[in-house]
Amino acid sequence: MSQPPPNVSAPFSQLSLSPSFYTTRSQFLEQYASEICDAIFTRDQLAFSITAIYPILEAQPTLGAAIADVVLAVVKPLRAEIKTLQAEIKTLKSNVEELRDDKMSLKEDKRNLQETIQSLRDDKAKLRLDKSKLQEDKSKLQEDKSNLQEDKSKLQLDKERYATLIENLEEHLAYMHLKERQFLEHGYRTHDIFEGSLGRRKLWQKVADSVRHEEHPRSSTKLSRAHKNHIRRLMAAVFVSDIRREYKVDREAQMYPLVQETLHKILSDSKNDNQVAVIDTNNSSYLPGIAPDMSLSLCNMVRPLAACMYGVLELKRCANKELQDDKNLGQVYDYLLSIKRSQPNRHVFLGILSNIRCSVVMTIEGDQNRITMYSPASWEDMVVYLLDHVCKQDSVFAPAPLPFTIGIEYMQKQLGVTRRSMVASFQYLNHGSIAIKCASKQEFGSAIRREVSILRKLTHRNLPQLIYDPSPEELEFGIKPVGRAFALHVFPSASTLRSALLETLSALDWLHTTPNIIHRDIRRDNIILDKLHPVIIDFDHAVDLSIVSPTTTFLYEGGYICCPREVLNHDDPWRAQYRPKPAHDLSGFLLFVVECLFPSRVAAFRSSKVLNRNSSERGALLTFWREMEQSGVWGRWLRAAESRDVEMLKGLVELVAWPSTKGCEVGEVRVVGEETSSGMDSFESVNNESSGSIV
Repeated sequence: MSQPPPNVSAPFSQLSLSPSFYTTRSQFLEQYASEICDAIFTRDQLAFSITAIYPILEAQPTLGAAIADVVLAVVKPLRAEIKTLQAEIKTLKSNVEELRDDKMSLKEDKRNLQETIQSLRDDKAKLRLDKSKLQEDKSKLQEDKSNLQEDKSKLQLDKERYATLIENLEEHLAYMHLKERQFLEHGYRTHDIFEGSLGRRKLWQKVADSVRHEEHPRSSTKLSRAHKNHIRRLMAAVFVSDIRREYKVDREAQMYPLVQETLHKILSDSKNDNQVAVIDTNNSSYLPGIAPDMSLSLCNMVRPLAACMYGVLELKRCANKELQDDKNLGQVYDYLLSIKRSQPNRHVFLGILSNIRCSVVMTIEGDQNRITMYSPASWEDMVVYLLDHVCKQDSVFAPAPLPFTIGIEYMQKQLGVTRRSMVASFQYLNHGSIAIKCASKQEFGSAIRREVSILRKLTHRNLPQLIYDPSPEELEFGIKPVGRAFALHVFPSASTLRSALLETLSALDWLHTTPNIIHRDIRRDNIILDKLHPVIIDFDHAVDLSIVSPTTTFLYEGGYICCPREVLNHDDPWRAQYRPKPAHDLSGFLLFVVECLFPSRVAAFRSSKVLNRNSSERGALLTFWREMEQSGVWGRWLRAAESRDVEMLKGLVELVAWPSTKGCEVGEVRVVGEETSSGMDSFESVNNESSGSIV
C-alpha cells in the first residue's frame, strides 16, 4: 500500500515519510539539501536544481515524488508571476512604442516651430521696412498738408475776388432785366428780377432814377374830433412828449398794436364811404416769404389774403433822416411788387413808410411799375390821404372783386392768380380744404369748361379729384387735394423721391392709355404733393384725343420750357400747328427729372422768350435737347420718351440719389414767374406750405 503524499504546506523538516525514507532522507539531505534549498529559494537556479534532482528521482521514486510535489508547489506561483511579468513586459513594450511615436511627433512639432519662428522673423523684417516707408509717407503728407494750407489761403483770396465779380455781374444782369419789357404781345409781367438775387437796397437803387417825386397832396378833409383823439392817444403812447417826439417804446414791435388799433378805428368807421380794415401782419406770410408790418384790407376778412389788400404800411423806429434809406424804400417797393403779382387785373398799388413822426406815401402803377413818391408828411396828413384816396367808394387802390361764388368767409388761402383766373383754397362742406379755380372774366370761361370736361374723366390716384362741379355758367370748379409745392427738401430720402417720380410716370401712362389725354404742360409747377404722393394738376391746356379727329392739329399753349422740339424747330413757333403726342408729355417728364437733379440750373433758365424766333433762350433749349440726344447716358432715355417706352423710362429714376444725413435738409429752389405760351404766368405758391398751382 503506497504512502500518502507528503504535506507540502508543512515545513520540510516535518514531512511525514515512511520509515524507509529516513535513511534515504538523511542521505538525501546530506548530499542535496543545499541544492534543494537553493533550488527552492533561488529562482534563477531553478532549472539547474531540477536537473540535479533527476538522478534522485531515478534512485528513490517515492522521495523524488515528494520533492517534485515540493518543487511544483513552488513553481506554480512562479509561473503565475512569470505570466504577470510577461504581460507587464508587453505593456512596457507598447509604452515604449508610444513614446517613440511621441518623440517623432515632438520632433515634427519642433521643425514646424522653427519654420514659424523663421517666418515671424521674416515678417518682422518686412514690418520694419513698411514702418520706414510709412514714416517717409507721413513726412510727405505733412509737406502736402502745408502745401494745401497755402493753396487754401490762395483759394480764399480767389473766392473773395470771385464774390465781388459775381456781385457785379448780378447787378449788371438785374439792370438788363429791368430794361426789358416782358410779354410784349401777351400780357402782364412785373420786373424780371431773379428773386433773391438783389437785396432791397440795390433793388431800390436800380429804380431810383425813374421815381417821380411829388409834393404830398393837399386836402380839404378835416379830421373829426374822435379821429384826432385817437391820434393824440397814439402819440402819447409812442412818444415822451409832443414837443420832443422822443420814442417811449423800445422796439418797433411795441408800436404795431398801437398803430393797428388807431388806424383801424379811423379807417373802418361806418361814416366812411368804404370801410378799410387794418391788420397787423408782421407775423403773417400771406405774401410769398415776406411779411409787411401792417396791411390795409377789405373789411370782415377772417385772415389776410393778398387778393384783398389795398396796400401796406411799414413802420420804422428811426430818425426822420434815416426813414428814406434805400433799404427801407426798397422794402416797401418789394411788398408792392408782390401784391401786384397777386392782383394782376389791378393797376395802382399803395405803400406807406412811416416812423409816426413823418410818413412817406409811395404808389406804383401800370405794367411798367411807374413809381410815384410823395414828400414826407405828418401822421395826420397821412391819415387824411387814406381817408381821401382809400376810403372812397371808387378808390383806385381797391382790390378787384373776387370772382368766386362761394363766400369769402370760407376762403382760407390764395394759391395763385393770373390775368385769366384765380385759385384759392376754401373750406367746402364736409370735404375739408379744396382748391377752387375760377375764371376772372366771362371771356375766359371756355378754358374752365374744357378743363372740367377733362377732370371728370380722371380716376387715377395721382391725378386730381373733381369735388366741386357747379353749373357751367358759374365758370369755376374745385378739386382735391390742395397739396403743396413739389420741393426736394420735402423728401426724407432719395428712395421716396424715386417713388414719387415713378408714381408721376404711372399717372402719365394711365392718362395716355385710358382716357387718351395729352397734358401738354408737364413741369414742376404743375406737380404738387399730397403728403409724399405727387398729383399732376393744371389741365387747362390738355387735349382729349378721344373726341377730336385724327388729323386735327393745335397751336402750342403749354409751358415754354416743356415746348416740344417740333414746335421749337418751326420758323414761327407762335403759329406752328402740331399734333400733341404722349412723347411730348414724356419728354416733359424727362426734363422734370433733370430739374430734380440740377434744380438751380433749371431755375436760372429764363424761358419767357423760348418761342421768340431769334431769342437766345430758344437756341439754348434746342441745344439742350440736341446734347441730350447725343449723350451716351441721356440719349437712351430721350429715345425711350419719344418711342413711348414707359418701362425703359422707369430706369431713369435710378439716377436720383444722394447720401442720407440725419438733420440735413436740401434747400428748395423755386422757379419764379414761369410762363406759358398762352400769355399767363404760372402760379407762385403764396407760402412755403402749399402750391395749389392748378392753373
